[in-house]
Amino acid sequence: MSEKKPVNFDSSFVGEAIEKALVPFGDIPKPQRVKAVRVGILKLAEADGKLDILAGALLCEVRDSGYWRSWVYVDGKKEVKFESFNDYIEREVPFKRRKAFYLMSIYDKCVTDLKIPI
Repeated sequence: MSEKKPVNFDSSFVGEAIEKALVPFGDIPKPQRVKAVRVGILKLAEADGKLDILAGALLCEVRDSGYWRSWVYVDGKKEVKFESFNDYIEREVPFKRRKAFYLMSIYDKCVTDLKIPI
């Protein structure tokens, strides 16, 4: 497998999407609040999808570049290197191995194979 280039992405979309979703809900009259809540949910859902693709991209980069080989975790009082990419996922990634591989497959298919930009 040839080494892939690091992921290039504009992380500003994350902050912008969340900011747009966080409509000031304080004293909005009910008719406007109903619409604002709906828009907020849709914006957050859109941001979440983009974050999943970004997570898949970064996991692919970690896997393909072997970054995990130089990283350590703390076991008791000593630092220990990860034994494998799977070990890294199981010990450090905040979601299950199955989801990590699912996110990487989405990235590989959509961005690498189909050339859809992120």
